[in-house]
Amino acid sequence: MRVPPETYYVIYSALREPGDIPSMSVRWGIPEEVLRAIYIHRVIRRTIARYPYVLSHMEDILSAWNDGEDIVAIAREYDYPPVLVAVMLLQAMGYTRKKAWSLLSDPAEVEDARLREELRMASEVDIVYSPSASEEQHQRGAEMEDEIARLLSSVGVAYLREGDLRGGGRKTPDFLLKDGVRVREHVLKWVEAKASFCDEEEMSRVSRRQLIPYVNTYGPGVVVYRYGYVDGLKPPEKVMLMDMEEFITLVERL
Repeated sequence: MRVPPETYYVIYSALREPGDIPSMSVRWGIPEEVLRAIYIHRVIRRTIARYPYVLSHMEDILSAWNDGEDIVAIAREYDYPPVLVAVMLLQAMGYTRKKAWSLLSDPAEVEDARLREELRMASEVDIVYSPSASEEQHQRGAEMEDEIARLLSSVGVAYLREGDLRGGGRKTPDFLLKDGVRVREHVLKWVEAKASFCDEEEMSRVSRRQLIPYVNTYGPGVVVYRYGYVDGLKPPEKVMLMDMEEFITLVERL
């Protein structure tokens, strides 16, 4: 799905909590799964930006919790993900980071009834950082890669997957096409799958870290975003940008 830039930035600014997603889906005619992917970008970037501020207020946060304020309310006050507030609180209480995440994955381990319930609630409302959300995102990525593998195999395109390519210290795409696929003026040599949405900031990040190194090592390729991208984005030279529907159409025409 291609989202017009003017629409995207209005949506990006307005998506402040998961509860906004259903109504905005109706208003803008954009599937909820696409809005969810946009919301995840917004939360992650906001989290990175606010981390120093939240960390500097840990004594206040711990004091507020000891005074009876619950984790979700504190997270809302500091505009920070509930699960990450919970992790920081647990660390302030003396738990290791590893143990804190273990307790969030299985709150039943916690003896204190109040803390146990608040950890459960933090994970329930946090659709970005909770253990279940992380597992769901991993699963979405795996499902997308499997779908691409089936598509390529169905038209006889031979490939190596990322797991076959690791080693040698080089960055490796999700799929390296053994013989390449001619599309327009390029012979595409690789496919990178992203189970997310692409905007200008995402394109800049992934170009620097992955796409440009792939082009330099393997030649032209295509990056596929499962939930679409902002219309008009310019990928690096020799890289095609597609959503999943566009990629399926491409493969079906090979």
